[in-house]
Amino acid sequence: MDQGYLLAKFSSIMTAPENQEMIRQYGMQQAINDSLKMMEQMRPIDYALNVLTMNILLGIFLGLPIAALTRRDVAANGGQDNQQIVNR
Repeated sequence: MDQGYLLAKFSSIMTAPENQEMIRQYGMQQAINDSLKMMEQMRPIDYALNVLTMNILLGIFLGLPIAALTRRDVAANGGQDNQQIVNR
């Protein structure tokens, strides 16, 4: 899709001397290499499906608490109070 531009940018960031020193100090060289190889093998549809799945899950997990916090209680008389407010 981007002809490898994004992966090339990630790779150049990770191979910068200041980043190489930090990666070496944290002992993450193998993890970085594995991550770059995994990203290289992913197809654009894989990225799209990952983002879609993340959006659906975030929508559920964020929507339910927000709905619970902002819900309105219906009056015991069947919501007639709400109808009177609307009709005014």
